[in-house]
Amino acid sequence: MAEVKGLKRLERQLAALPNSVRVAVADALEKQAAELAEAIRRAVPVDTGDLRQSVGWTQGLPTHIGMKNTGAMRLTVKDLGGRGQALNAAGLLYTVYAGDDEAFYARFVEFGTAGGVKRSVTLLPGGRKLFSGTRTPSKGEKQHKEGRLSYRTHPGTQAQPFFYPTVRARKKQMKAAVARAGRKAAKDIAAL
Repeated sequence: MAEVKGLKRLERQLAALPNSVRVAVADALEKQAAELAEAIRRAVPVDTGDLRQSVGWTQGLPTHIGMKNTGAMRLTVKDLGGRGQALNAAGLLYTVYAGDDEAFYARFVEFGTAGGVKRSVTLLPGGRKLFSGTRTPSKGEKQHKEGRLSYRTHPGTQAQPFFYPTVRARKKQMKAAVARAGRKAAKDIAAL
């Protein structure tokens, strides 16, 4: 079993955190998650509107969508392993996501897709075939009048990044807002 460096220290720090500071940080995280989701929603390229409607946020991990099966993308600290679990247990884990059962193509829009290769075979007199490689025509191919055998595949799509560029653009601002909220709550406690 792998050990997470600094997990015990993080758990001690979270346990020692005064409740008012924890609440202030949680409120700041919630506000930043909502603002990030809205910024991502504005950046989504719109065709049918399903992808735009699928962008959201939740406290903890989303349970209403199956992330692996839908191809949804998420930004969360869950992938930090033990640290993410400690933050989740402390109520300080927020997830921003895009994609669901209707908008399963969120990753395709973000990263694009590779196109299929268009192949063609030219038939020479006597029934001989001229093409690169030794391949027999497969299902989906059709014969043209001039003796050319070809088929088409998906041409691929260009990437239209909307999720991760928005996250990168707002990352410093989000960290600063959460840190500011924690410092302000700590100063308020110290002033008592």
